[in-house]
Amino acid sequence: MKNRIFSHLRTLFVISLCLCMILGAALTLAQFIGVLLQMPQLLVMSEALLLKPAIAASAAFGLLSFLASYFQPGGQGHDEELEEI
Repeated sequence: MKNRIFSHLRTLFVISLCLCMILGAALTLAQFIGVLLQMPQLLVMSEALLLKPAIAASAAFGLLSFLASYFQPGGQGHDEELEEI
């Protein structure tokens, strides 16, 4: 059961991460085009349409990552004490 929950959380994490990256890239690209074409309305509209969904997607992948750390199967955790500097 723990492995199945972890698998689902990992899938949702990857989806939300990709969504966040795509929305962030689209926001940046739209604003860049708005600057190049000197269209301030494109800057404002791209922020109004894409900023909140990008922030929500980033919050979702952070939360999913946190939850997945609790359901990670044994033996795959990262132990800081074993890490060499």
